[in-house]
Amino acid sequence: MENTKEKILEVATNLFLTKGYEQTTISDIINGLNGLTKGAIYHHFESKEDIFEAVVKNIGLQNKLIFKTNARTHNP
Repeated sequence: MENTKEKILEVATNLFLTKGYEQTTISDIINGLNGLTKGAIYHHFESKEDIFEAVVKNIGLQNKLIFKTNARTHNP
């Protein structure tokens, strides 16, 4: 189940970065999911905006981890 959510976020992230939020549709995301259905998306997310918010949150968490790792390596 978690892998499905991660895959949705991965595909959506790439689409939002390449096409932009406005130009990306739920159909675009489905097309990148290799056989997953619209139902699978809506099982995890309520809307495209909900997916976008999760993408932004993930990017923020990744940046936070990178910052912490860099701080530890540069400030022993």
